[in-house]
Amino acid sequence: MRLCFLSSSRYPRNTSQLRMTCGVVGCLILASSVITADAAEMAQQPGSLSASSSATCFQQPASVWAFGVLLLLSCFLFVYLARKLRLERIAHLNLRNEVAENERHFRFIAENSADVIWTMDLASRRLTYISPSIQILRGFTPDEMMQQTMADWMTPDSAVRIESALNDAIRRWNSGDHQDTKRIVAIEQPHKDGHLLHTEIVTTLHANDQGELVSVLGVTRDISERKATEEMMHNLAFYDALTRLPNRRLLHDRLQQAIIAANRDHQKMALLFIDLDHFKPINDQHGHQTGDWLLKMVARRMLNCVRESDTVARMGGDEFVVLLAGPIDEKQVLPIAEKIHTRLHQSFETSDGTQLQIASCIGIAFYPEHGKTPKQLLKHGDQAMYQAKESGRNQIQIFTSALEHPEQERRTDTSHQLIHLNWKNDYASGVPELDAEHRYLFELANDLLNTALEPEHSLDSFEHSLESLLQHISEHFDHEESLLAAVGYPQLAAHRIEHQRLLRQAATLHEAAVLNELPFAKLLEYVVQEVILNHMLKHDRMYFAYLNDSAGTTDLAS
Repeated sequence: MRLCFLSSSRYPRNTSQLRMTCGVVGCLILASSVITADAAEMAQQPGSLSASSSATCFQQPASVWAFGVLLLLSCFLFVYLARKLRLERIAHLNLRNEVAENERHFRFIAENSADVIWTMDLASRRLTYISPSIQILRGFTPDEMMQQTMADWMTPDSAVRIESALNDAIRRWNSGDHQDTKRIVAIEQPHKDGHLLHTEIVTTLHANDQGELVSVLGVTRDISERKATEEMMHNLAFYDALTRLPNRRLLHDRLQQAIIAANRDHQKMALLFIDLDHFKPINDQHGHQTGDWLLKMVARRMLNCVRESDTVARMGGDEFVVLLAGPIDEKQVLPIAEKIHTRLHQSFETSDGTQLQIASCIGIAFYPEHGKTPKQLLKHGDQAMYQAKESGRNQIQIFTSALEHPEQERRTDTSHQLIHLNWKNDYASGVPELDAEHRYLFELANDLLNTALEPEHSLDSFEHSLESLLQHISEHFDHEESLLAAVGYPQLAAHRIEHQRLLRQAATLHEAAVLNELPFAKLLEYVVQEVILNHMLKHDRMYFAYLNDSAGTTDLAS
């Protein structure tokens, strides 16, 4: 790829000046020649003075001075011309070297960038250049890519998106908007080995000297890691980490949409609020691992009892909600509830042959009879379920107005959390003080995130939860640094810098929260991605082995 960023006009050769100088020199040389010729002619004429007389005449002061001045001017002009030509040649060589250096520089960038740089002819949609990094990204060589059409680069859906973006940019150009030609499009591209890559393409239109669009400059980069992080964040925000069922937040969104559709089409819909009986004794007796397995099996059985258009969500703990979207009536709802009730009452057999027996209480609320908002339906379904449990468990109860007691407050515990970050034993450092602080960080993070997700949370409660978490993080960092300093941790300086970076982010989040301008996505990214995944489970783990191997570990753990 030859890129020329300098023009020879930067160093004008000024040929007219050179021509004038050459003319003057020529005239002077000619004049001196004429004078010399005249003197010689006079010396040869008959009757003229003798040779000695001619020489004497030629040496008259006027003639000598005229010849000398002309000769001297000729020499000066010749030297000036030679110097001028030499400077021009040096400037020309410098220009060539500068252009060559720029070409080497930009070729180095293009050939060594992790991003793929390419140009494409707009009319044929064919590549005219592509950087070698395409082979690292997609496995194809530049020559192989040059043989492909634009449709070969990506999936059909992606081709439609990129073509639409280009056409939109061309349309705006043709309408007179020559500034807005940049487009950013996320597309999926196949690797040579067959797997799909998530990439981002930035395109810019370019025109010729006549203002006609002729080419596209593009930059392609791999965003697979960013996509994976976004997907993880999305799953944490909308799905239960254990069962992979929608959580309370996603259920609330789907319930809102179902209510809108039911109201528009004058249809009914139903909500089943399900609580497991005898789950806690099994969890206590057989351990959390068995309890987690049982919850997964419960989720699977419930999914097999409903329609594909329905939603099974986990509210937390052993509580679930089934959204039966319309159109549906009571005659259809009760058989589904009974089917779920029967399937959950059947025993569950673990891999070691252990038989686990549970039951369920199910409360049913109908739209619009029992509520016209998500909050009302969830509340009345919960009250119907609670009444079924109070009436002897293992029952199905449809909500009635007699069950409504405004003064009755449901218990609040971690089972109602929308997001629950689970502490695992392999997160432990082996130092009880640090592990206790890390576990408490998980608890505060859960409290903060779930407070933020509550549709009607108060600003005071949110700020209190945020301040509690940020204060704990600050105190934990100080304590951690003092422990690492005590054992002479060699990477303490870098670790302290990372702490300071996180604390600056925390201060920014707190300022945004005070102004009520803190998006949940930013909060989630800081707590989960930055503090827990990136710092605690990555940077902190780097010193675990050092602490355990150091002589000071025993003192720290005592």
